[in-house]
Amino acid sequence: MITYSLWLKSVPFLEALIVAAGLPLRALAGAALAGVTPSPFLMGCAYLLALFLVVGKRQWELQNAGRETAASA
Repeated sequence: MITYSLWLKSVPFLEALIVAAGLPLRALAGAALAGVTPSPFLMGCAYLLALFLVVGKRQWELQNAGRETAASA
């Protein structure tokens, strides 16, 4: 966490990969609680979905940087 806070979040590609790793970890935890073995397909889809969401959110943030929102007006 310290490495992420001090250095990794300033490297865009690595930051997206690290943040996206959270969803597959949740899928692993759910599989462990259910007592089933997670399939590689499930893990791959979970990671790619999370990566898609992270990159989409970062793109939206870059496009809307500096704009005034309705809440701040």
